[in-house]
Amino acid sequence: MQVSQNALPEKYSSCLFRIPYMGGRVLWELTNSCNYLCSYCIFSSGPKKPVGELSTQDVYRVLGELKQEQFTHIKFTGGEPFLRKDLVNILAKANSLGFSSDLSTNASAITKTNAQALGEVPLSLVHVSLDGHSKELQEKIRGKNTFERTLQGIENLKKFTSHYLRIGTVLYAGNECEIDKMITFYESLGADEVIFSRMEAIGRMKGDISLNAQKTDDQLEREILKLGKNYDGRIKVSTSLTGKNVDCGKGFCPALEKFLFIDHVGRVSPCTWLVENDPKKKSTLTLEEHSLSEILASDPLRSERARIEGDEKRGILGCPAKREIVRVENENK
Repeated sequence: MQVSQNALPEKYSSCLFRIPYMGGRVLWELTNSCNYLCSYCIFSSGPKKPVGELSTQDVYRVLGELKQEQFTHIKFTGGEPFLRKDLVNILAKANSLGFSSDLSTNASAITKTNAQALGEVPLSLVHVSLDGHSKELQEKIRGKNTFERTLQGIENLKKFTSHYLRIGTVLYAGNECEIDKMITFYESLGADEVIFSRMEAIGRMKGDISLNAQKTDDQLEREILKLGKNYDGRIKVSTSLTGKNVDCGKGFCPALEKFLFIDHVGRVSPCTWLVENDPKKKSTLTLEEHSLSEILASDPLRSERARIEGDEKRGILGCPAKREIVRVENENK
C-alpha cells in the first residue's frame, strides 16, 4: 500500500514546527549574540559575546552527525546569526551535505557584501523579523535604531539574492489593529510571505503580560485569513499562533525523533518550548566534547524520549508544552 505523503506530518500536526515527511528538522541557535534587544526573545539574546560557542570545525562535525542521524532540514537562527563571521561558510557546508536550510535573521547585518555571498548559497527561505510598518511599532519592542537597519537589510536581500523572503511579525497590543497596513507595507518591500504570531511573555518579558495582544488567537486568525484573501497572488499571508487559548492539538510529539534544538554552546534539547517550561530537559553534555549520538542516548534526553513514547502508546494526544501550560493555568485558577 502506498503511504500518503501527508500521513506522517499529520501524525505530528500538534507540533509548533514544520515536520518534514522524510527525515527530521533541527532548529540551531548558532550564536546567542545579538545587536538587538527584543523584549520577548525566547533566548534573551544580547550584545555580550557568549563564552563557549561551537567553533566552525565543531559545527561542521555536528552537521555530519546530524546527517548520520537522518535529519534533513535545518533552521539556522540566533541571536543574530550574521554576527558569526563563518555563517555563509556554515550554510554552504550544510548545502554540500544535502540539507534543506533556511535562515532566521533581523537583517541588520545583511550588507551588500553579505547579501552577495548569501545569494551564492541555496536556501529554502530567509525569515526576517519585522514587527510593524513604522519605526514606532518596531522599536517599541525591538529597541532603538532597529527599524531602518532592518529595512536596509531587506533591500540588500532583494537586490542581491533571489531567496524567498518571509517576514515574521509578532502581534502585540501596539500593532494588533494594524494588520492590513503591515501586510501592504511588507508587499511594498517585495516580501513573498508574511507570517504572524503572538508575542509571548517569555525571555526578558517572562511573566509580563502588559503588552499582550487583547484579541484572542481565534479572532486574530479569522481577521488575518480574511485580510489575506485580498492579497492572493501578491503576498502569501499565514499564521503561527501559539497562544495559551490554542488547544493542545490532536497529534503526537516528534521531539528527539524528528525534531531537535541545539543551542549556541552545543547543548541539545527536545524543543525550545518544552525547555522554556522546564530547563532540566536540556542536555548537560555539549557537542563540543561529546558526539550527538552520545548525547541523545544520555539523560535527560533519553528519559524524555521514553516519556514521549509512553504518551504515544497510551494515546495521549497534543503538544506536551501546551499541555503543561494548560495544567499550570488550571492549578492557578
